[in-house]
Amino acid sequence: MVDSTESLQAFVSDFARSVNFDYKNSDFNAYPCGKADSVEMMNFYLAESEMQKAEKNPGNAVYNTLYDGTINLATVLQAPAIGTKGHYYELDSQLSERLPVMVDHKNNIMTASEEVDNTWLGVERYSGVTLQARERIMVSFLMEDKKTSPNGLFSHLEQGWIVPLTFVARDAVMTDDQVSQILD
Repeated sequence: MVDSTESLQAFVSDFARSVNFDYKNSDFNAYPCGKADSVEMMNFYLAESEMQKAEKNPGNAVYNTLYDGTINLATVLQAPAIGTKGHYYELDSQLSERLPVMVDHKNNIMTASEEVDNTWLGVERYSGVTLQARERIMVSFLMEDKKTSPNGLFSHLEQGWIVPLTFVARDAVMTDDQVSQILD
């Protein structure tokens, strides 16, 4: 049985490591399965501690996490890169001046939101089966300025920039019929 007081651990390939997910809430309406008692889907969100700099979470020192709201991908990508939640959701406020304005195909400014830009797992309480999963990750190039990195590649810049490279949006959702078959 899945315990809401314990974190779940899962491998996130875009981060090239396992990360913890913390319980947030339960949804009893996602899978009624045609029965009087619906299935409880426990929602676990990417743990805040996974994206904290080492001063707040000493466990992240090994990953050289420099800013809250990021995961250092420099070793994985062999370039100065960071991973964040979608559209820079919950990114360290000290980095806000370094972000570009992002627009969609209609030139509307895109902003971050919890509903759209979080990474989470929806797990059935008794079996532990993942019923739904959502991954929302931005991978960005980190251009450090001369103040932050005096001898770095971009030390000629007065202001550093975070340049989005890719946005990962993956969803996995089991159907009501699939859940009924698995849990019968």
